[in-house]
Amino acid sequence: MISAHRKPLGRLVILRRAASLAVVGAALPAQAAGEIVDIWLTTTSDPGGRVVTRGLEQQAPVEFGPGGGTGQVTIGVDESRAYQEFEGAGASFTDTAAWLMNSSGALSEATREDTMRRLFDPNAGIGLSFLRNPMGSSDLARFDYSFDDTCCDVGDFSIEHDLADVLPLTKRAKELNPAMKIMASPWSAPAWMKDNGSMHQGWLQAQYYGEYGRYFAKYVQEYQARGVPIDYVSPQNEPGCCPGYPSMQ
Repeated sequence: MISAHRKPLGRLVILRRAASLAVVGAALPAQAAGEIVDIWLTTTSDPGGRVVTRGLEQQAPVEFGPGGGTGQVTIGVDESRAYQEFEGAGASFTDTAAWLMNSSGALSEATREDTMRRLFDPNAGIGLSFLRNPMGSSDLARFDYSFDDTCCDVGDFSIEHDLADVLPLTKRAKELNPAMKIMASPWSAPAWMKDNGSMHQGWLQAQYYGEYGRYFAKYVQEYQARGVPIDYVSPQNEPGCCPGYPSMQ
């Protein structure tokens, strides 16, 4: 997939009809020459790209031609050596995304299921294979929340917030693509664990390190109990960023 911008404000998506991998040598001709590509164009009218004036309009196919440049780049691939595995590509069911798809009324049940299949089904859709969900609120949440807003231990821990939208959609995605991996990342610890008493910025207090560890464990256990295993966690999303939404040093 190749994306580019076209004046005034547009996004050009080019898909090769036949996928191939080529090693380009200095003396080799362009391997894509002669291949037909399909083009879809989405155009927006604002700098932020939020006001869509034309959405995914198919354009006339074009044919790749031989390269005309003088610069040459040689890429060497040693197929006998392996490094870190690529686990998957995907997105996230944030509070807003999950609510919009599931509870807002914007999508009918049939449209929601069709959208889920197009996103996660490896055969009927693009087969997204990785989800990174926020543990609590994030920059894409309707309001600030954690899974235990009561000081001073995690005895009141509850994932009730996620039961409405986030967990059902995550579970459905896993059903559509059983090979999908799920990762959880917090934008912030509960406000009462931090030195500024806020979900925004601040530092996790040392006295709550143990409770925060139990916070993670309870999250994994609650999701596991509902049929959604968590494959990975990270200790923090974007440490030090940002003052305008849930965050932590």
